[in-house]
Amino acid sequence: MIRPANMYAWAKNCYGCHTVPQEKLVNVGGHPAGSKFELVSWSQGEVRHNVWYNKGKDNPNAAPERRRLMFVVGQAVELETSIRAVGAATEKADYAVAMAKRATKAKKRFAAIGEKLSDVAEIGEINEIAASAKLKLNNGAELGPAADKIGDAAARIAANYDGSTFSAVDGLMPPEDKYKGTPSK
Repeated sequence: MIRPANMYAWAKNCYGCHTVPQEKLVNVGGHPAGSKFELVSWSQGEVRHNVWYNKGKDNPNAAPERRRLMFVVGQAVELETSIRAVGAATEKADYAVAMAKRATKAKKRFAAIGEKLSDVAEIGEINEIAASAKLKLNNGAELGPAADKIGDAAARIAANYDGSTFSAVDGLMPPEDKYKGTPSK
């Protein structure tokens, strides 16, 4: 596991499996294109990753400001990953369709974050990139660099903010009753 202090790297690691990065695995192998993964609801349930901060003595919920940052970074990585996947898709089959739907939903969710946090330049940058990205097959030449730019902005958010000024997204975040599983102690 990636140490959770590097939130962008940690989120990328999670999305690397929860959104399948291989078209053939889905279209030929029959693997699902991904799960309904959302970083806060999955990381604050059974697998909290918070034992790092107290030498394994406890596994508490992350603080509200950390969950806010997790939510924003997670949604940015969702957008980055799904846009990259659409660009890498080569045929209109299960993988491309699933990833295009995922990217479209991610764009809408991140636009909602942008409405709440309009003063965060990196969020505006991500939304501008996403709005101009043309979601079509074999478009890796455009979508790959767009995804890279989204990733760069997401990494800057993770590095430069602590979530304390992100309370406006509280209504967009999953409530605790939507967290996945019971935390291990």
